[in-house]
Amino acid sequence: MSGLDLSQFLASFFDEARGRLASINEGLVAFESGSLDEEGLIRLRRDAHTIKGSAMMLGVEDVGGAAHVFEDAMEHLLAHPEHRVPAMIQFLFDLHDRLAERLRAEDAAPLDAAGLRARFGELLTELAQGSVAPAP
Repeated sequence: MSGLDLSQFLASFFDEARGRLASINEGLVAFESGSLDEEGLIRLRRDAHTIKGSAMMLGVEDVGGAAHVFEDAMEHLLAHPEHRVPAMIQFLFDLHDRLAERLRAEDAAPLDAAGLRARFGELLTELAQGSVAPAP
């Protein structure tokens, strides 16, 4: 009995993930302009959750880990709307851009999901300490 060939599933995953990432980008643009409401944040979280789950199921763990950081950031922003500040927005755009770069090709260099998680933790610490500029 031969192993399951995941190549077909991987191609579909990368296509779907790129589509979801385009939707996330639109949401981030709305977020940056201040026009994204709580429902919009929930949609962003759901898109990140879907990317995470599919990636982990197919063994694309770096993408799954990075999407998990994005999902956690959305959870945090839903619980702490006061943290909707430029530094958080920039972090989310940077995370989006890294995911987009990774999803351009299956053989692209893997993401440092642990490093992204660490940066998110640092940002949360800075926010808690009040050392991040508030929203204008």
